[in-house]
Amino acid sequence: MVNKYIFKKENFKLNDIEYINIIFDNNEYIRLNNNELIKHSFVLKDKLIRDFRGIAPVINKGEFIFKIDKFDINTDKSIFVYDEEKYYENRVEYIRNRCINEGGIKALQFFEHSYSHKVLFGNFKAKIVNDNLILYVDDNEESNNENAYIYLQKVNHPFIQSIFLDFENGDSLEINKYEIIETNLVMNNELLSGWSSLEREIIQGYIKIKLSPIHYYRKGILLNVERSDISLDEAIQRITMCYKHDICNLLVVYDYPGYNNYYDFSRC
Repeated sequence: MVNKYIFKKENFKLNDIEYINIIFDNNEYIRLNNNELIKHSFVLKDKLIRDFRGIAPVINKGEFIFKIDKFDINTDKSIFVYDEEKYYENRVEYIRNRCINEGGIKALQFFEHSYSHKVLFGNFKAKIVNDNLILYVDDNEESNNENAYIYLQKVNHPFIQSIFLDFENGDSLEINKYEIIETNLVMNNELLSGWSSLEREIIQGYIKIKLSPIHYYRKGILLNVERSDISLDEAIQRITMCYKHDICNLLVVYDYPGYNNYYDFSRC
């Protein structure tokens, strides 16, 4: 079953930005500090998209103006590019050339001081004006609706690969697809802005699971330690403690045709 989900465009805001990643088609990225972003404005398209980490908005028209610093100790160690030598030789020229002459900018990723981040996709182009780097989108499609929308399949078998249960105290626990007996979840049709993407909100329903000794070791976080060897006994003990720390989020990993290992955050 496919349902339509909407997101109020006015709820997508960039607040308290710490740094920005420019993400390219080949998954390289360059990091810019918040003081390098001088000004920004944008209008969203009416259609949302599915990206690897969930649901994301797309820019219809807008621009982001940067004054690139020669060296920034906070950002220069956080890059992923094929030619680091040229980057460190001349950071300003490298970023300009990478964005303007090589192109292929897929998205901008904005990290906030609250450790959350937001992603904006778009057909980005780049130019230099008054010595500033301007990344802009000018698709100029008709986009007058207050809400953006997307059609998504119901959270159900057989496409679920695994589910991570996120607890209020920061713990997390993986449930394998073979341990999921039945799902019956009802979602709010209005999406929420989450810590890394837009999320569906569960308003009622249940997931029936049966932990199996075949999957004795599982991934997760216990007591602030990320692990891949959580035992069956530890998993059972953690779930039975739900009365102390309730489950606040579900991270569902799908295997849709053409969307292998596609993530979808659902808020409880």
